Amino acid sequence: MAKARRGEPVVIGVIGGSITAGTAASTEAHRWANLMADWWRTTFPSSTITLVNAGIGGTGSDIGTHRLYRDLLNYDPDFIVVEFSVNDSEGEYAEKMMEGVVRQTLQADSLPGIMLLLLRQQNGVTAAPSHKQVGNHYNVPCVSFADSIAGAVAEDGHILGDIFTDGLHPNDLGMQYIADFLIEELNLIYTALPDDEDLS
Repeated sequence: MAKARRGEPVVIGVIGGSITAGTAASTEAHRWANLMADWWRTTFPSSTITLVNAGIGGTGSDIGTHRLYRDLLNYDPDFIVVEFSVNDSEGEYAEKMMEGVVRQTLQADSLPGIMLLLLRQQNGVTAAPSHKQVGNHYNVPCVSFADSIAGAVAEDGHILGDIFTDGLHPNDLGMQYIADFLIEELNLIYTALPDDEDLS
């Protein structure tokens, strides 16, 4: 964020499954990743923001940890969001594989910031508790759509079925909810960002 605030170019990366790839979005512009990238462009208009989308349908963090460098870290991202909670199964295996993604990211040459996006299926199935364990251990921000979406849609007069096409893939409305949760967290972080001279 400090780089973008100075007007330097910033690379935003996302990795995950079909939801990150944008399977049920009507256009690329309606994918959650693109909506989030729009926040960066609006917030930092003097910076060139590049989005690298490494979403591949049907892949979990076990495959993600092996393709992370080729598909994402190879582009020297400044910030990445990781989404695998609906393709993983809750448990120790999901924790170990997500830890592989997080540790590789934290050790990458470009020193990217990292955020975990914790999604759920309409029926509530998610590996979010396992991924949250990893995020908490490494002090990585976790944005939990899984915990927040039911209350958010009810408050807006919707039901969960309104935001999914098939119980798994969010439609454009669902993608907007995902982006809004991420943007809320990004705004909190940016509001607390120290001036450049006070950064470590």
